[in-house]
Amino acid sequence: MFHVKKESFTSSEFHRIFSTTESAISKLKEFEKILITWNKDINLISKATIKNIWWRHIADTAQLVNFVSLKSKVVIDMGAGAGFPGIILSIIGSPEVHLVESVGKKANFLKYVIKALSLNAVVHHSRIEELEPFKVDIVTARALAPLNRLLELSRKFVGKETLQLYFKGDKFNIELEEARKKWIIHFKTYKSLTNPTSRIIEVREAKFIGR
Repeated sequence: MFHVKKESFTSSEFHRIFSTTESAISKLKEFEKILITWNKDINLISKATIKNIWWRHIADTAQLVNFVSLKSKVVIDMGAGAGFPGIILSIIGSPEVHLVESVGKKANFLKYVIKALSLNAVVHHSRIEELEPFKVDIVTARALAPLNRLLELSRKFVGKETLQLYFKGDKFNIELEEARKKWIIHFKTYKSLTNPTSRIIEVREAKFIGR
């Protein structure tokens, strides 16, 4: 694992770890500026995390590239909020990203970012339950809902080849235990780059059995 100090983690460190293009780094820096500006009026991220934004938010969500190639992949980010991970994935390689956000102010923020950075991404100002299903390759979400609920929300987007990748904190085992009461899940867990007690849960198949 990479040896980094989160307090001093910068765009240069990010560039070294993720081998991104100069263009991507430039857009990430611009995204950072926009996010900090909008965050003064809209609660997008905790103000306490702004000083560590490259580690706590950008690197944290960019780490999905360690588990899946983004080439030719359509991504849906459920409950996109401040754009983590959807905006980050769009900047660093995903050719088509759909961001679902029900809160109007946050949806407007995401639309502004997409236009400002010329990203190939779409904002769906809608509740996930009300969105018409469409084909996607990757479903993801961060800080949205327990795993059991995420599996319910994602069902209409999931095909045979769809991969689900969810960010989970130190209670990931409890969430897995609860979800397995209602689902037969084929999954893997990966230790988070940014927090050793957190995990990325990869779901390749989930069959609802109810109870």
